Amino acid sequence: MTRSRPRASGQPLEIKRPPSTAGDAKSAQQYYKASQLWSASSRTKHPKEAQQFIDFLANSVEAGEIALADRGIPGNSEVRDAIQSKLSPADAATASFINDIADEVGDAPVVPPAGSSPASEILTRFVTEVHFGRLSPEEAAKKSIEEIKSGLS
Repeated sequence: MTRSRPRASGQPLEIKRPPSTAGDAKSAQQYYKASQLWSASSRTKHPKEAQQFIDFLANSVEAGEIALADRGIPGNSEVRDAIQSKLSPADAATASFINDIADEVGDAPVVPPAGSSPASEILTRFVTEVHFGRLSPEEAAKKSIEEIKSGLS
């Protein structure tokens, strides 16, 4: 495992995999998550150029050499490999870790659509009501559907 000596701790640190209930890395349900996302307005007058710029930022070794790990370790493995030797020891250790876990990661969880967070909160609230016997499952289903529909309109 890669070690680095960050200034904050003053001692070597080691990146570890998160624990899993089954005791193996694959069941820990890790997934790659971007440190940031690139986007452009759907109303841009220059959609092709916006796409090219985002592609450059995400997939260009040249952009990777400029940014290094300033915006996080590059997600593109070609870019990551190309800049590895130029990274700080801590960032290089992180990039190595990302490479090391490649065969252990799964798909990212499905992200609810924008505006749907109230639905999750509503369902959680009604599940609690059923759990404590304050509502029947049928009552909770009816009320939660009504509340979710009113929130989406």
